Amino acid sequence: MAEHVDIEIPLHIRHASTVRAVAAAVCADLGFSVDAIDDLRLGVNEAVSLLADVEAGDADARLKVRFEAGDGSVTVR
Repeated sequence: MAEHVDIEIPLHIRHASTVRAVAAAVCADLGFSVDAIDDLRLGVNEAVSLLADVEAGDADARLKVRFEAGDGSVTVR
């Protein structure tokens, strides 16, 4: 069974750093290379940015992110 980390934050671009930090920590725990960690951090940052733009008018919007780690891979939902 894969381990997972769930976070829920306000959906605003200023909170993208939180998602990036969790992504980096999960990848570092799995022994990913610095390049692989940076790639995932960039990807989650882009996803948060896009979602924040779409929901810009909703001050109550929340973002739920699940990082599933297992078998040398990380899935972000």
